[in-house]
Amino acid sequence: MQGPPAQLAEVARFCQEEGAAGKEKILLHYLKRIAVLNPLLRAVTEVASFQQLRNAGTSQEDHGGPECGPGNVSTARGGSSNQEGSAELFEEGRAESSSKESSLERRSDRPGKSAKLALAINADRELHSVLLFERRKHHNSDWTLPPSQHPKPQSTRPLEGVPFLVKDVIDVAGFRTVAGCELLARTHPADASADIVRQLQALGAVPVGKSTVPEACSQSRVDVQTFSSLHSVTENPYKFSITSGGSSGGSAVAVATGMVPLAVGTDWAGSLRIPPSAASVRSALPVAG
Repeated sequence: MQGPPAQLAEVARFCQEEGAAGKEKILLHYLKRIAVLNPLLRAVTEVASFQQLRNAGTSQEDHGGPECGPGNVSTARGGSSNQEGSAELFEEGRAESSSKESSLERRSDRPGKSAKLALAINADRELHSVLLFERRKHHNSDWTLPPSQHPKPQSTRPLEGVPFLVKDVIDVAGFRTVAGCELLARTHPADASADIVRQLQALGAVPVGKSTVPEACSQSRVDVQTFSSLHSVTENPYKFSITSGGSSGGSAVAVATGMVPLAVGTDWAGSLRIPPSAASVRSALPVAG
């Protein structure tokens, strides 16, 4: 699932031109959004710390891409074996959004939830402001330069620096694959990533976490939602009283609210069709062969 194609292109272009420093700024932006919005929407199960991603090779240009090392992942439930890098970042993210939230709350009929939701819906505008500010600061010029004046790209990979989430039934090196089950919550992190993850990394994308699924990735045909005893209910970002769909609900909600511009899901009985419809995002279901 993905946000607007223009957003993906904008992020990739920024990272291609700015190199490692650009990728770090993009990761900071998205990890802050996850830190602020995930407690409200519960769409992400695990997220790598910024320091870990940085040390794992955000400056690498090899086609393997950065990988998350085992034992260096902060969980959405608070457990962590190395949270030092992400704790300060998350607090910075909450502080950064507090002034915006307070002004929104004063105009909101439902303070708190509605304020954060309004921040989520404005994700594209916020991202563009971040990139525009960086462009002006470093190049003393407008973001919309003519192509002939663009800085020379340091990389040509089409998804350079684009963060993405992976549905929690697909292996990512260094992350546990839990599938919403408490019985699997203490399993060892995966030693290797699935093919789809490695292919995205080869294109320059960076896996930053796992997205929620129904327990054991199962759901009733008459009650399609993303709920588990481990992570509770993944909320629909537009209306809390309706479903976010399933079983790729976490991926769809994370993209819809700007936590990431890209997320991987699976489809057996509508899991790449129902959640995107509920969250108003795009999805692509590849054919066999």
